Amino acid sequence: MEWRSTFEPWTMRLRSSQISMRRLSKRRLRSVADARGVKAATLIHAVRVAMTGTTVSPGLFDVVALIGRARTHVRLRSALRLITPSHA
Repeated sequence: MEWRSTFEPWTMRLRSSQISMRRLSKRRLRSVADARGVKAATLIHAVRVAMTGTTVSPGLFDVVALIGRARTHVRLRSALRLITPSHA
């Protein structure tokens, strides 16, 4: 799976939306997973690791709601930088 094209739409939507973080994150993440042809659970697990640094945490959407829009965006962008090969 190409993670950048999977994370990027969700990350940008979270940053710009005025909808509640919990509602937006669930709906948008599932929409991105469907559009990419992956199971939502696969994407949820990858985002959980990006958000918390661990494979076990409270519910992902609760974590996103508690951490907030700005910090969620920063953590996802950091994860994208780590998994995107540099062409230096």
